[in-house]
Amino acid sequence: MKSPDPYVGLLLDEYRLEELLGQGGMASVYRALDIHLNRFVAIKIVASPYQKDHDYLLRFEREARAIAQLEHPHVIRLYRYGEAQGLLYMAMQYIEGTDLERIIDSYRKTGDYMEMEDILRITREITSALDYIHGRGVIHRDVKSSNIMLDMNGRAILTDFGLVLRMQSGTRGEVFGSPHYLAPEQAISSAQAVPQSDLYSLGIILFEMFTGKFPFDAPDPLDVAMLHIQQAAPLPRSFRPELNRGIENVILKTIAKKPEDRFPTGKDLADALERAVNLSASPTETISLPKQTTKTIPERIALDSQRQQLPPLPRQSPPSPQQKVPSSPPQARQGPSLDAVLNAASQEKSQPAERTPAAVPGKLNKNVTCLVPALLLAAAFSLLFCIFLITAAQKIGELVQSSSPTESITEEPEDIFARNIPTRTSVPVAVSTSTQDAPVLVPTTKP
Repeated sequence: MKSPDPYVGLLLDEYRLEELLGQGGMASVYRALDIHLNRFVAIKIVASPYQKDHDYLLRFEREARAIAQLEHPHVIRLYRYGEAQGLLYMAMQYIEGTDLERIIDSYRKTGDYMEMEDILRITREITSALDYIHGRGVIHRDVKSSNIMLDMNGRAILTDFGLVLRMQSGTRGEVFGSPHYLAPEQAISSAQAVPQSDLYSLGIILFEMFTGKFPFDAPDPLDVAMLHIQQAAPLPRSFRPELNRGIENVILKTIAKKPEDRFPTGKDLADALERAVNLSASPTETISLPKQTTKTIPERIALDSQRQQLPPLPRQSPPSPQQKVPSSPPQARQGPSLDAVLNAASQEKSQPAERTPAAVPGKLNKNVTCLVPALLLAAAFSLLFCIFLITAAQKIGELVQSSSPTESITEEPEDIFARNIPTRTSVPVAVSTSTQDAPVLVPTTKP
């Protein structure tokens, strides 16, 4: 049973590794999900044996810097270069599709050849990418069919700048590259790589696309490299006789042993190939169309992509009409933080007071908050006043009880009726008749 990949599920900043796409001797490439932007990306990380190799880490950084300055429709884009969880990584554009190597293999297995129009289009796209990077002082040094991705529409994109060389910086002279696509000068020393070295590698790919074969092949990689240096390339027409001489000459010029004998730019190569394909010199040299195949390149890409079909991007289901979407996950209720209180206070000082409607449930209205102290103060004064009144009444009662008895002088009712005089009503009036100022009631006449 295959052991699970230790990096699958790992979160590198905002990228969650989901599936291993490819693994080489020095690095691995994973499909990952950008959890912030909700899109797939390709993550390249340094292999474990090289995570402490200073020279390789410098090369990895050089690759990131090289891609970062490139912006071309047929060159892979870099999103980020960083370090997380103790790993250096690059986050790059994820291309849904397959590589050119697998497409060539699919034609080889069915005994078919690629359509001329498809070969011309792919050549034109890759040569434009190579001219672009060469114009910015960058040499790829590892152009091969597996480093050319085709998206679902068949558009070609140049990838994997792991062996990139800055023209002004040079290299120490080690041999880097893939043996089957290695230019003779690069097989001797990578320091001798020039822009035409990349075009040589593209010439090998042209040989593959037109014939389904490698011009130089051997079981041992070192033997393959020596064939590039010493042996003349076989004629493409020896593998596919119906090719016209114009196409054969373009291929042979592209893989000439000396850089100066090759096309100076990718555009020159693409233009010459287009003229050769359209050439109709004589009936014996015209290209017979390949037998019709049942699948085009986009169809083959779709078929190959079914092996590793992408999972759907995570997305939230729309809310039902009866259900409200919470603005945030449920949390325990808690009071405002100190920063929030200070910010609110500073805003109150800077803004004029406004009339606010009834308080929102769960929050105190600012006006009510301001009135609470005043209401409490008024209640306190009222309470004190009531206590004062009660105390004063008690004192007055005590004084009345301690004074002398009062005398009421009234006339007998019988005397009043007998004299037939106006009725007098006794109205108590307080008069001081003693030294103790005790009140005495005396009668007064009310008309």
